[in-house]
Amino acid sequence: MMSRHISASLLRSYNCNISASLFRNYNCKLNLSSSHFGTPHFISSSLPNICFNHRLDISTVPENIQVSKYVKPFINQPVEEILAGTEKKSISGPESVSILKALRMQILFKGASRESFKDDSRFKIICKAFEKNCMEMKPNLIVSGLRSLLEVGVSTNSSYVVSAQKSILSNIQNFSAFHVIGCLYYHHKYIETDLQKKVIFRLIDQLEKTVNEISTSAEVLMLVHILHLFDKEFQKHLEQKIIDILPSLQVNEMCKLICLLAEKSNRNVLILNNLAFFMRQKLDKPDLSETVDIFYAFKKLNFFDPKLFGYLLNHFEDEISSVKQASLISGLLTACGHMRWRHTGILENCGNWIKNNLNHCKSREFISYVLTVAALNFSNLQVKIILEKITPHFTVKNISSPDALLNITWSLGILDSVPKGLLLEVLSPEFYKPLVEHSDIQTKVSNQLKLLNLKGILKKNYPEFIFGCDLFLDPIKLPESSVIEKSRQHVVNVLSILIPKEKFLSVNQVSDTGIFIDAEFILNEKEKPLPIQEFGLGFRESKPIPDGCKRVAILVMFQKDFTHCSRELTGVNALGTRLLKNAGYTVIYIPYEEFSKTKTDVQKVKFLSDKIKKALHSGS
Repeated sequence: MMSRHISASLLRSYNCNISASLFRNYNCKLNLSSSHFGTPHFISSSLPNICFNHRLDISTVPENIQVSKYVKPFINQPVEEILAGTEKKSISGPESVSILKALRMQILFKGASRESFKDDSRFKIICKAFEKNCMEMKPNLIVSGLRSLLEVGVSTNSSYVVSAQKSILSNIQNFSAFHVIGCLYYHHKYIETDLQKKVIFRLIDQLEKTVNEISTSAEVLMLVHILHLFDKEFQKHLEQKIIDILPSLQVNEMCKLICLLAEKSNRNVLILNNLAFFMRQKLDKPDLSETVDIFYAFKKLNFFDPKLFGYLLNHFEDEISSVKQASLISGLLTACGHMRWRHTGILENCGNWIKNNLNHCKSREFISYVLTVAALNFSNLQVKIILEKITPHFTVKNISSPDALLNITWSLGILDSVPKGLLLEVLSPEFYKPLVEHSDIQTKVSNQLKLLNLKGILKKNYPEFIFGCDLFLDPIKLPESSVIEKSRQHVVNVLSILIPKEKFLSVNQVSDTGIFIDAEFILNEKEKPLPIQEFGLGFRESKPIPDGCKRVAILVMFQKDFTHCSRELTGVNALGTRLLKNAGYTVIYIPYEEFSKTKTDVQKVKFLSDKIKKALHSGS
């Protein structure tokens, strides 16, 4: 009887001839691309590419790979020596499994070619020994032997593979949950023949019967790889089983599980919340490398737990000075930037590390530092000193990627530390034209807005050069989520009760410096609105506003526009405010979270009115 807990996609593959390659994407490596910090003004800061720090050294088989006593003599030997060790002796079933595993390890970790032994008579003898004995083998040996055969490239139609699969079907009742999960872990990639599909379905049936046996970290980690094989009902049952096991996991096992969930793009909030909770209960803590990996994983999963982040980073604040690897510093900075985690102690200590170890730093560390402190709107005397030391490194000669140099220059602009020479270089047609002709529309618009920002900085800091800048771009606003759009419109609709739209209020504009303005209006000395059409917008003024009047820009802000840990506007929003003030605006933020807490329209109108009066009287 076919299991009722097989996923629909797997059933479809059973009923049609789908190539096995469609099922072989389970082992893709996590590769998080440059991320953009969220902003209502769609100006993004790209941090360096992020990926997990833990990588396998393929020169030798890692020491933490579990191997039997039979495999150890072969494990780090060349293929020829492994095969030579099989000559002039009869090979038992367990020995054949061990040799096959040793060959698989050679391919996986040492880059050996399957072609070097697939037609070797000695290899065929090993395979025949496995085939001869597999019916009497224990489940763990059958699982291991079949995996090795498939992963060293033996045909799925070969008698060796078929015998192993038939042995599984004959002995399935003796398979524990560990054996079943271990077999599904690799075998689900190979479902080309009817026999292979039958094996998969019988294994899933057996897992339903043995699910309560699941108890180890190894089972949990393999299970996460194959959750997609099961229907939603059984997935939920398995996910709850994983949660039940979490308290017994070691910290390093929890770290692996978090990274694996990110690799599989499995944003199971219930599992993640429990992982975060139980990790905080452990006496042991992740090391710095594991912590950076966790941050990257949470970034990909869009998961945020401030208690866990504080717990992890507070632990490292005083240990940064003793870090030996520059890559850990850049990794930590980048992770904080991506999570908008403005931990001033971490930022200061990372800055001190870079200042004291300039000779050990590469471009990666300098770029990570500049982009992170800019994104987190973190600037003080120490930052200025560090920037003076590292900014000369940022030249077209040293930074080969135009996109990277644009991001660096723009970040220095946020920090009000961009050198005139670099600013003029980036705003030259030779440099910026390829950036505004990018094939990806989002990258193209992002580049345009950053360049407009930089032109606004040029106008303020070096006005004598503005007439020589021929950068003329139409400001564009990228689309936002429907929730954000509706929230902005909600604020504007309430504001229009105070400031009527048709005559006095302009909405949804992008300034000539690339800053999105939710609403703009002009108030006279008595705080009465003036017709905005008569005077024009701030960046397209038709005539000057009267003395004593104020041009107001309303910016609706969301959680993503503020940093965590120490709450400040993100760097992009701080820059936007500065550019608008330079253009003569009184800038007023409306935190939507606060606005939405007021219940009636009358209360909402009062909330906006109070914000406007406070800003006008404080001279913002």
